[in-house]
Amino acid sequence: MAFSFKHLTATEREEIRAFEAAIKEFREKRSAILRMARQRLQRSDRNLAIVRRLDAGETVATLRDEFGLSRARIYELAGKARRAAAQADLRAGSSGKSDMILSILGPEETGQPPSARVSSES
Repeated sequence: MAFSFKHLTATEREEIRAFEAAIKEFREKRSAILRMARQRLQRSDRNLAIVRRLDAGETVATLRDEFGLSRARIYELAGKARRAAAQADLRAGSSGKSDMILSILGPEETGQPPSARVSSES
C-alpha cells in the first residue's frame, strides 16, 4: 500500500482490504481469460492480428500487455510482416507497395539481394 492506515478506523481498514482482495481476484480472472484467448489463437493468426492492430494505430504498450510480448518482439513481428508483404509484391510482379517498403527497409532487411530489388527509377 502506498498510504498509511493509521488514520482509518478498523472497519475502514477492513473495507479497503476487502476491496483490494476483490481487485486482485478480478485481475487474476482477467489474466486467465486473456491467457486462454491467447492460447486459442494460432501463432500466425496472433502475429497477423498484432501487426494489423499496430498498423491501425494501436499502441505497442497495449499490444504488449494483452499478448504478453516484449516491445522488441512486437516490432520484430511487424518488420517480418512488412518484409513478407514486400516479397509477395515482388513475386506477383507488383511495383506499388514493394518499392516503398524496399526503399524503407533496404536489401539487408528484406533478405533480397540488391539485384532482386524493384527499382523505382525505371
